[in-house]
Order: sequence, then structure tokens, then C-alpha cells
Amino acid sequence: LDYMVNRDIDENYFVLCSNTTIQIAYVDPADASQVITKDIGTGYTGDYDQGDTWVTALKDGHLVATNGVDTPQMILRDDTDLVDAVDLAGFTTLPSVAGLAYSTCKTIIAFRGFLVAGNMNFAGGNPEPNMIAWSDRTDTGSLPGSWDYSDPTTLAGNSTMPGEYGSIIALELIRDELMVYCERGAYRMQWVGGQYVFRIVPAFDTVGALNPRSTCSNKGTNIIVSHTDIVRSDGQYPVSIANGTVRKELFD
Repeated sequence: LDYMVNRDIDENYFVLCSNTTIQIAYVDPADASQVITKDIGTGYTGDYDQGDTWVTALKDGHLVATNGVDTPQMILRDDTDLVDAVDLAGFTTLPSVAGLAYSTCKTIIAFRGFLVAGNMNFAGGNPEPNMIAWSDRTDTGSLPGSWDYSDPTTLAGNSTMPGEYGSIIALELIRDELMVYCERGAYRMQWVGGQYVFRIVPAFDTVGALNPRSTCSNKGTNIIVSHTDIVRSDGQYPVSIANGTVRKELFD
């Protein structure tokens, strides 16, 4: 369950995702809730019991959602009646590098005009759990149309992190940077422009994220639920905010 905030309050809504469906519930009681599950191809195949978790992102009013096992979905803001979701534009488009098209991602977020995805899978079932990928950059109000990292006319690209922190689990904004949370540590992703587009540097190796929905932004910091603690971080120094009773109740 996620709450999506738009420029106009009557466009605000909750997103409710299950193993097989996506549903919208508007805040305005005059607007009826709607099922927007895609009707093209097979349905969604995620299983919460197996750890498949829906993650949603909002870019300029456009909704994007991924469950890690199906092609990411999108619903454009202009579709005010919220018609059926469709596959995210350009995500699975074959690049000029044969056989290296993306198929799924475990997490996704909007950042500085891009969509950024983590824990990638390629067509043919080749997993890259330590890979961050980003789309082409788009103007305000639009979703990117390309993820083709082999096309020099776009800013789309990817980067594979070293394996010592484990798989990429969650992405979270912190001020003007993006935090990349892994199983046992975190990186900071910074916009640099030019040839490299982004710089990704280690942040800390003392704590990681429990699952794709275990982080949030709060007053310029992040709150992270790990496997053993709840911490607050400014992007460099995670500090526990759970007392012994809380930790014992949640993690023992």
C-alpha cells in the first residue's frame, strides 16, 4: 500500500498491489476505486509468500510499479480514468548488444529526471543482483522512453557494484543524492553529468536493508529497517534508533 501525492489533491490516491492485481483508491470519496491490472499478455506472477514485493514510484504524476518477477508497469498521469497498466516503455527494448535487454528489476525510483532500477534481470534469465540501471533523462512531466544503454544518443546506462555488500535491496532519496541499500551496506549515487552521468561511492558497510520497502526518507535523512536493527542515517553514519526492547521484539 503506497500513497501517491500529485499537484492537485483530488488526484491523490492509494496504490494497492497483490500477487495478481494493481488497484487504485482515490482519496476523494466521490471517485470510485479502480482495478488497473494489465489486460495484455499473462497476468502478474509474483508471490508475497516467496518474498516478491511490489515497489512503486511516482515521476511527475506518472505511476511506475515493479514486483521483481514481471516487467515493470506504468500508468500515465494523462490517463485520468486510470486505464489498464502497461509494460514500462522502453524497459525491455533490445539494445544493439544482442541478448542483453532488461527483463525485470527488484526496485525502482525516480531521481533527477531519470528512472533508476536496481537488482536487474536480463532476458534469458541472467540475474545481475548487484547492478544499478538508469533510463534516459526526460523533461519534467514525462516518463523516459529508452533504457538502451548501448545507444550513445541517450544518457541511459548501468553500473555493477562489487559483491561484498550483497544484492541491491532498496533505493531511497536523501537530499540531492540517491541511496543504494544492499544486504550488508549502502552506496551513494550522485549526479555528475557528462560521460559518466552518475558517480556511485561506498557510504557504509555496517547495516543493510531488510527488503525493498524497508527504507524511507525523513527530514533529510533515511530510516532503514535492517535484519537486526532500525537505524537513521544522514548518508554516511547510521545510528540506531531502536531500544533493546524494540530490537528484541522485532528481531529475536
